[in-house]
Amino acid sequence: MAYIYMKSDICEILKKKPIIIMDTNVWLDLYSLSPDTIGSIVEALSESNLFWLPNQVYSEFKRHVKEKRDENINRYQRLKEEICKHLSDNQNKINSVFNTFNRFKLPEILEQNEYIKNEIIKIQNEASQKLKEIQSNHTKSMVSNGISKSSDCIEQYIDELHKKSNAKRYSTIELLRIYEEGEKRYKYKIAPGFTDIKKKDNESSEIPERKYGDLIIWKEILNLLSDSQKDVIFINNEKKMDWWVPDIINKNRIPTVLTEEFMSKTNGNYQFTMLTFDEFINHCGEELNVPIHAILEITERISFISDLNKYFNEKLSQIIIDFTNQDEVQERIIDQINEDILGEYIAGGNVDEVDEIEISDIKSTKEKFSFDDDEFQMIIEFDVEISADSNISVYWNKESGTSGSVEIKSTGKFEVILTIDYTQAPEKSYSLYEYSINQFKILKLNFNDYDFDESMIEDGEYECPDCGRRYSIDEDGGNGFCNDCAWNH
Repeated sequence: MAYIYMKSDICEILKKKPIIIMDTNVWLDLYSLSPDTIGSIVEALSESNLFWLPNQVYSEFKRHVKEKRDENINRYQRLKEEICKHLSDNQNKINSVFNTFNRFKLPEILEQNEYIKNEIIKIQNEASQKLKEIQSNHTKSMVSNGISKSSDCIEQYIDELHKKSNAKRYSTIELLRIYEEGEKRYKYKIAPGFTDIKKKDNESSEIPERKYGDLIIWKEILNLLSDSQKDVIFINNEKKMDWWVPDIINKNRIPTVLTEEFMSKTNGNYQFTMLTFDEFINHCGEELNVPIHAILEITERISFISDLNKYFNEKLSQIIIDFTNQDEVQERIIDQINEDILGEYIAGGNVDEVDEIEISDIKSTKEKFSFDDDEFQMIIEFDVEISADSNISVYWNKESGTSGSVEIKSTGKFEVILTIDYTQAPEKSYSLYEYSINQFKILKLNFNDYDFDESMIEDGEYECPDCGRRYSIDEDGGNGFCNDCAWNH
């Protein structure tokens, strides 16, 4: 995969004994690695004296570490619970189908239903037991590599590094000055941190810090340079544009303002380098005595994610077409149309029956995708424009109505979540986890043709239930009332 820097360039910087700083997300992301790799990485980092920890990174790490650690310690427990839930849900659905088709309680149908139910229970028990064993082995492996709920080698190293770094905690007045500057920077989208402007403040703290966390870290880095003039390598796994710019703007993708502030602080004598953790480990892992197996796990996983993103970028439209063409998805769309169309006003009345909905076309727009590193899932979002045909009945009053074929236009928003298996090639790595349809609307409902008895118009065959007057279609006020009484309903 393509990295920002050449390995030789980073190794040259490393020879100058730079200050190496890792952002909060990098420390927390360590928990998602395999137990062996976690232990190897922490051991290698702890043997180096190049690392420095900003106070803000320490505070953010402490705020999130328990949740992140527990999530990864119990990763297979969550899998077991979800698998068993899906098996149980499918058993209930199958039972419901059998009940629908077996109103007369035929013995052979009851026997088959019982057989399938027992098989699902058997599979559920086997899967539960196997995943329980996997979770047990994972927990033992985590413990042997220094991570448990009571003892954590990553947190222990962070605590030691925090004491060693002796990073100054800003006073309330100093923080207020940073917040004031942050307001101006965020207004004009000046890095870093302006995409955090909508973050809610930490209610457990007297001073709100979340919104300005990235800016506080940056100010700590600049403040450090007052006492220690050195090159700085900043390792950051953020993907947001408030830390990175496109390479067509800057080849090293560092926002110009950050380079300017750093150069001003060091009188142009030192270099600021920013890269992701996988690039850092790829270039510097051997220099820092990180074992080869740990380097390969990190770089190969990131390489896979890069290939996966490339595949989805090229094939997204076809992936969405394949998804929307699935029978189960189209049935759900039809159910949604049926639910929304009932009661719709058309031809002087309201739809009271819908039959034989057939989808003729689905067009997707505003297609986008994002990869969730924590859950290892691909999230696809897109809007749809749906064309369909159906037969409907329209209620006018107790004695009359009409029916016929209609053209239906509707819109909605899809969110599709795919689980990813990184042991497979990108094109075979994804499977459907769940999806949702939101903001569904019927935009257009037009009759192609409908049945109507012309004599009813001539003779005024409608009777208003309010005033009792008989009226023609020209005097129809809707909902089965004449135009004099309809406004009351």
